[in-house]
Amino acid sequence: LNNLDSTAYYADRNAKSLKELGFNVNFSPAVDLDLNPKNPVIGKYERSYSKDPEIVINHSNVWIKAHEAQGILSTLKHFPGHGSSDADSHEGFTDVTAYWQEVELTPFKEILQKDQLVAVMTAHVFNAKLDSLFPATLSPKVIDQFLRKDWKFNGLVFSDDLHMNAVNELFDFKTIIKRSILSGVDILVYGNNLKYDENIPEKTTSTILELIKNGELSESRIKESYERIMEVKRKY
Repeated sequence: LNNLDSTAYYADRNAKSLKELGFNVNFSPAVDLDLNPKNPVIGKYERSYSKDPEIVINHSNVWIKAHEAQGILSTLKHFPGHGSSDADSHEGFTDVTAYWQEVELTPFKEILQKDQLVAVMTAHVFNAKLDSLFPATLSPKVIDQFLRKDWKFNGLVFSDDLHMNAVNELFDFKTIIKRSILSGVDILVYGNNLKYDENIPEKTTSTILELIKNGELSESRIKESYERIMEVKRKY
């Protein structure tokens, strides 16, 4: 519904439920534009507010405000835009090069200029217009250069689920972790439901330590993300 009162009502209910249950982060709102109604992961499930960026921005701001009031961090997703895709990044390689439009950046840019106290979640989409080698989650061009340096965003960046096939079909476990961190991701996310691995926290941390010992990652890069995380905790 394009009704801000309805969005405010349900956002408030949602935020209060999350707070009562002890959550302090919500992986929403989705600010993807509904540019492809047949999109198997966005349009098909009505996960976008609209194809009109202004409508998306207005409803997202209402959603964020309700969550801020309860001390819950909102997360804009899926950067730099998943709404135009014709494939599902849960299922496999998702190339949006032929479909992606620059207007898909508008909700991210407008909201981040207004409110830096939100996080961003990356998309696993591949877009040769932005990076000819890596999908967005693993791309320093998309995250470190574009989002952080060009847009001056110094808030938290979450990866999308790193078990998703859009990255798992292309790269091994160690490479995914290394490339995500080098790209500028602060928090590595595993839904752990596409394929279950009860040891995923231990495997991830031991892999990061190995990468540091081998000189493939620097301690300063890890500290950079740690400080961003602690800064958000202080603000909330």
